[in-house]
Amino acid sequence: MLAAHRQPVYIVGGTVRDAVLGRIIHDIDLAVAEGAISLTFELADALAKPAFVLDRERDVGRILLADEELFIDIARFRGSTLESDLLGRDFTINAMALPASGRIISDIIDPHRGLVDLEQGVIRSVYSQSISDDPIRALRACRFVAQFGFSLSDETAAMVIAATSLLPDSASPERIRDELSRLLMTGAPTVGFNLLHESGILTRVLPNLAALDGIAQSPPHHEDVLHHTWRVLGYLEAIEQLVGGAEPTNEWGRAVKALILPYQDALSNHLMSTVDGGMSGRLLLMWGGLFHDVGKRQTQTTDDDGRIRFFGHDEVGADMAARIVSSLSFSNEAKRRVRTIVT
Repeated sequence: MLAAHRQPVYIVGGTVRDAVLGRIIHDIDLAVAEGAISLTFELADALAKPAFVLDRERDVGRILLADEELFIDIARFRGSTLESDLLGRDFTINAMALPASGRIISDIIDPHRGLVDLEQGVIRSVYSQSISDDPIRALRACRFVAQFGFSLSDETAAMVIAATSLLPDSASPERIRDELSRLLMTGAPTVGFNLLHESGILTRVLPNLAALDGIAQSPPHHEDVLHHTWRVLGYLEAIEQLVGGAEPTNEWGRAVKALILPYQDALSNHLMSTVDGGMSGRLLLMWGGLFHDVGKRQTQTTDDDGRIRFFGHDEVGADMAARIVSSLSFSNEAKRRVRTIVT
C-alpha cells in the first residue's frame, strides 16, 4: 500500500538503523512530504488498527499494533524535503531513509555516511550544531554508546561536553527522565552512566548522584559509593535476565537462580507490570538501584578506629530519591515505589 501511495513514503531514522543491525524493531518511523496524519488514518483503516493524532501542529500520527507490541509513527518531513529532514537529525546512524518499496541495503538513502558509521561502530553528529540545538542529544549519545557498544567520534564527544552547560535548563524534566529511563533499559546502563559522569552531564542532571564519586566505604566494600552504584546496576541487570529465564554462566548466577526459582513467575509478572505513567516494574527497580545509596554522602561518619559508617542513609536516601524523581515528573505511584525500594 505504501509503495503504491500517491506520494513517496520513506522509512526513516532508528527503524532503518535497527533493520541494518538486525535488531528487534518495536516502532516504525515513516516520513512523507505532507499529509502525514491523513496517511496515518488511511493506513490504520487498512490494518484495522487504532490510530490517533500525536502532534497536529507538526503533522504526526501514530498507529498502535498492541498484539505485536509495535507502533507506527508517520510524520511530515522536518523541512521541505527528505534531504532537509535527514540533515536535521541527531546522528548519522539515524539519518538514513529507505523508500517504502526498498528491500535491500543498496536501496537506503544515506547522505551522511550512516552505514559506514554503523559498520565502524561510531556515534557521529550529523552537523556541527546538532547537540547544541537540542542538548538532550548529549544524553542520547551516551545512551547509544551503551545500547550498541559503539564509541563517540572525537568531534561528537567534544560537542557532548560543550553541551553540559546547557543542561538541564534547555530540556524539560520529562525529556530528561525519558532519556535516562531508556539508558537504564539498554542492558548496559553502567557504560552510559559512567560516560555521563565523565563528560560532566551527570553533575548537571543528577547532581546528588554525581556527588557520590569519591565517597569512601569500609570493607567489605572496595569501591567508592558511585562506582559501587554502577556495580549494583550491573547486578540488577543480570538478575532480571535470570528472572526472564536466562541460563546462569557462573557460580554467582547459579546461586541467584536457585534463590529466585520458587518466585520466578511472580517476579516476572512484577517486573513486567506497569504503574501510572506507563513505567514498568523493571524500570522502577533500576531507578531504585540508581538511588539506593544516594543518602550516603549526607550521612557519612568515621569511628575512632577509622571505620566509615552511614547511619540512616536508607531513610535519608529515600527522601532524596523521592524529591529527585518528583522533579522529573514521575507519577505518585512511581515515586512511591522508588522510595520503597531505596528504603
